[in-house]
Amino acid sequence: MAKAQISMKYLIIALVAFIAFYLFWWLYTNFEQTEQEPEPVATAESLRKPYLALSEFLKSKDYSVKDNVSWAELDNINPDDTVVVIPFLPKDLPLFQQQALDKLLDQGHLLVGLIKHPSLSFSDDSDDKHDGEDYYRSQFLDRYNLTLYQDEETYGTSDVLNRNIEFMMPNNWILEEHINEDEYEQWSYFIDSDNNHKLIILPEFSIFTNDNIGYKDHALLFLTFLEVDDKLKKHHNVWLLTAPITPGFFNLIWHHYSEFIVALLLLSLLYIWRKSRRFGPLFPLFKKNRKELKEHLTAVGRWHWNASKSQQLINISFEQINRLMTFSYHHWDSLEPEKQIQILASHTGIPVKNIQATWQQSTVNSRLEFLYLIQQLQTIRIKL
Repeated sequence: MAKAQISMKYLIIALVAFIAFYLFWWLYTNFEQTEQEPEPVATAESLRKPYLALSEFLKSKDYSVKDNVSWAELDNINPDDTVVVIPFLPKDLPLFQQQALDKLLDQGHLLVGLIKHPSLSFSDDSDDKHDGEDYYRSQFLDRYNLTLYQDEETYGTSDVLNRNIEFMMPNNWILEEHINEDEYEQWSYFIDSDNNHKLIILPEFSIFTNDNIGYKDHALLFLTFLEVDDKLKKHHNVWLLTAPITPGFFNLIWHHYSEFIVALLLLSLLYIWRKSRRFGPLFPLFKKNRKELKEHLTAVGRWHWNASKSQQLINISFEQINRLMTFSYHHWDSLEPEKQIQILASHTGIPVKNIQATWQQSTVNSRLEFLYLIQQLQTIRIKL
């Protein structure tokens, strides 16, 4: 019985091994190895430069390409051998940049893109609405009687230079040229050129980015634009204005903190107004510190003189001094004036001649004499 179980076990193992071997042999003889290319991974440079593929393509066609050009370099461009490429034209430009752009529009070769984002927002009450469709206008477009709007489906074909070129506008923007009151022409791009300049306007320049340059004939379309009226490649330098416009410090401050600046200005004006002179006479500033005794005596003396009570004040001052001396010298009133003057000088530390001049002057004839006499008498009284 045991031998039968062992034989069955080995039989099952042999059967499983045979089936496994057969499956391996069938897979080996029926499956073919194929090579697959991995999905392309964007490099750091391509992420940083959205028109890197376009730049490399133009270099392969013997063009010299300078990318990441800033708007500040417009004055350094030689319009005789350079094509200026503006992937996105802001609706509002600073004055000095607008002037530099106007010079190139008159005598240079330009390729201009209009749309930076996939869509534009319009307010419900905006005048840029027409028959339920979004219209976009700017001073630059008005210069060429153009209007930009979004159609339901936009694709293009081009026969420029007798080339059959197909391209696609991913977000369906298209140009509309106003011919007269009731006549319009629709364009996937607009070309204006003469002997001195060439201007090409595209609604969506994004068809030339790294992701879209290989779609349909987009690369050929850009090359064709360069060769319009320039088949000999006289304008062999291509400058890409891809550096963002950096506003000045004060423009940034005003844009983000305008309400704070207005409030600060109003507060400053209010402070200046409060500190400035008002209407009416200018009064002296109030002094917080205590006035000196001399100032008090002068003020009191001036009042008594104006009130014709000067002699009364003089007599009161003499009486106060005599009363104080009587407490120390009971026979004070019986002393000779010279002796009284000497005693006062010894008690106050004032020279004898000064006390003598004061003690012998019992009447005054002017306000100045009155003020001086009162000051001397009060000084003597204070020092007793």
